[in-house]
Amino acid sequence: MDASLVVLGHMFPELDDSAHWVRTGENRMSEYVARNFSPIGFHLEQSPAYHSFVMIRLASILRFYVTNEIPPPESLSAAIDRAASVWHHLIREDGSIPPIGDSPEFPKPRQWRRRFE
Repeated sequence: MDASLVVLGHMFPELDDSAHWVRTGENRMSEYVARNFSPIGFHLEQSPAYHSFVMIRLASILRFYVTNEIPPPESLSAAIDRAASVWHHLIREDGSIPPIGDSPEFPKPRQWRRRFE
């Protein structure tokens, strides 16, 4: 929902509340990453599958900013960088996700190296 506010605010700047939507969405995303990721980058839910799930969604929001040449919030960029930097600690050598927390036993994704990179 917060990403939708940001996207709509940037794509329809002629609407009266568009700047407010952007600020609200960005503030909420900043609060989310501050509350849900450790300072070094691990998602506090402590499940490798959930860490990956959230990291991929945050990266898609970052992709929106970059694609549209809009400077992303520093908190978003920094959170994604930290989350990606610890990902290799959350997977096995073959790229599979261990059954920790709520993560089920997953087989390794076909292109796990590309996804990690």
